[in-house]
Amino acid sequence: MEHLGPGVEDAGPRAARTGASRTSSTAARTAHDPALLVGWCVLVALAVALGRSTRAEGTEMSLVGPVAAVTYLGSLAARRRGWPAVLAVVGLGGAVSATTNLVLGAEPGVAAAFGAAHAVHGLVAAEAHVRLARRGRRPLRPAARPRFREPADLTALIASALAGSLASALVGPAALAVADGDPLLQTAGEWTLRNVASTVVLAGAVLALGDRAARRSAGRPPAARSLRRLPRGRHLGLGGLHLGAWLVYALVYVVWRDVPVSFVTLPLSLLLALRTTPAHAAVHSVVAGVVVVAGTHAGSGPFSMLDPGARVVVAQGFVAVAAGAAMALALYRRQRDELLAGLTRAQAAADDRADLLRRGFDDAPAGMALVDLARCPTSVLGGPPGGAAAGGAPPSSGGCARVRVVNASFGAFLDVAPAALAGTPVRELPAAHQGEGPCALEVVGAGDERSTCEHVTAGGRRGRLDVTRITPRHSRPYLLVSVEDITAQRHLELALRHQAEHDELTGLPGREVLTARLREAVDRGAAVGVLFVDLDGFKAVNDSAGHAAGDELLRVVAARLTAAVRPGDLVARFGGDEFAVLCRDVGSARALVAVGSRVVQLLEEPVALAGGSQSISASVGACTATGPDADADAVLRRADAAMYAAKRSGRGQVRLHGSGRLPAPRRPEQWRPEQRRSEQREPGAPLLGRASRG
Repeated sequence: MEHLGPGVEDAGPRAARTGASRTSSTAARTAHDPALLVGWCVLVALAVALGRSTRAEGTEMSLVGPVAAVTYLGSLAARRRGWPAVLAVVGLGGAVSATTNLVLGAEPGVAAAFGAAHAVHGLVAAEAHVRLARRGRRPLRPAARPRFREPADLTALIASALAGSLASALVGPAALAVADGDPLLQTAGEWTLRNVASTVVLAGAVLALGDRAARRSAGRPPAARSLRRLPRGRHLGLGGLHLGAWLVYALVYVVWRDVPVSFVTLPLSLLLALRTTPAHAAVHSVVAGVVVVAGTHAGSGPFSMLDPGARVVVAQGFVAVAAGAAMALALYRRQRDELLAGLTRAQAAADDRADLLRRGFDDAPAGMALVDLARCPTSVLGGPPGGAAAGGAPPSSGGCARVRVVNASFGAFLDVAPAALAGTPVRELPAAHQGEGPCALEVVGAGDERSTCEHVTAGGRRGRLDVTRITPRHSRPYLLVSVEDITAQRHLELALRHQAEHDELTGLPGREVLTARLREAVDRGAAVGVLFVDLDGFKAVNDSAGHAAGDELLRVVAARLTAAVRPGDLVARFGGDEFAVLCRDVGSARALVAVGSRVVQLLEEPVALAGGSQSISASVGACTATGPDADADAVLRRADAAMYAAKRSGRGQVRLHGSGRLPAPRRPEQWRPEQRRSEQREPGAPLLGRASRG
């Protein structure tokens, strides 16, 4: 087997089948081309013969021109295969037309002129149809099937038929004027009207039926399917209406003679067009046209009283108007049905999306609410970005803004039934804004696009509100509010902050907390003082009774320190067996020393531990923060130096900084290991120092 290359091998069986199908289709089309051309020639000859059979006595002008419709359709079909095919079909059709006219008795010059006129008509009309379709919303590609689905398609058919008829009127009527001796302009007008009417009626029917078949093979739209599913009684009714209309046409144009009641038949055609499809309306127009032409040619009907020339004009004009109006109404009706079907589908899709959004809104885990701003004045709705004028507060929308709808999660957050919240003014909701800055509801209601804030409900729940402003094009704006319950998150943050700032063993604040509070008080110029407490004899208890007893002793010391100080004073553990007390509103150094004395007295009492009673004492250094040059770090250093002096002076006593000669403050390398480690921690690290193990 010959190697076909990697492109064919990689295409796979599907590509091979597709290529084979295209090849066989092309071969079949090529094989059938001669048969199609023969059939085309036979059809042109029959159309010419039919037209000549309707000639009035003494004239070459026939009452109908079916060959115009045939050449138009042939050229339009050949246009899908390119210009060479169009020229071949047009030339062959003209030759067959000329030959047939010659065989049926036309003079050679007239026959040749008719053949040329029919060729020109088909060529110009087909090209005009293609160009008009390209100017529409859906361009007609050269290889595309002509459409007959919208009123614009009927307009293209009429315009192209008129263009072809006018072009052919430059050739055929000249020969008729010579043969019959009629005026050239009158003959050209009759020729144009006849060809337009024949092309519109016959070609319109063929295009409508072809489009119907194509739509059936491609899948019928809902509007067409609805017609197909009509009840049997409805089909019978439409069939009876067709037969009744044709009988009336036959009565008026065949049976009666010289009775001018042609106006009776036109409403019947329009009524049928409003009840059926364009294909049915086109077929009805063909049958009605045949009846009108046959009766008029036989000398019957309301047009029989006219002379032969006028009879042709009036009959063709009536057929063209009746067929055009009927097909136009049918096309408009189908377009309306398809639009209604499309609207129904769009409405169903919109309802599905709305239901999906509604379910997503109702079942969302986050609380969601729509706030209506319809009652808010324009001054509130059209505020500047930022929600406030320069230097002012944002205009309030809390009084006019009302809750429109909420989901279950929003109601659960507020502990209120969702139905009870509908229509509630925003300012009356059981939740209050907390935090810096304005409320997000007020800011967005005043003009901002989006903002966030925190609210606390009456039950103590905390929520983060995300408010978005939505402004539809054809209605007033509203607010979309989503709330996230952050109560557990805030509790966790508080717990972590407490753990970071407090001693794990005693529960007292750490060194950083006391230092920060002292610095704030000094910056405010408040009268405060610091007690630096160091336990005497704690190492001996720790060594003799064990670490567990030492931990218990530190907890007892923390409790006694808290009991000894005044309300509002802050007790902190600095690390190991060292504590500090921040005394607020100290009026004098004497008052600070009095607090220190109570601390010493309470800590000297024996402590009952698991291993027995233990006694300790405390050395306390005191320092007040007074004067404009007071510094928090300096106060702490001085209190530490005073405590060191008290310990050197005999322990179990209070020493005020500045009373007598004090030793220099201890340097960090002289502190106990626990305190040194505490001082070497990074700023903000928790003080979780355990009892001294040394």
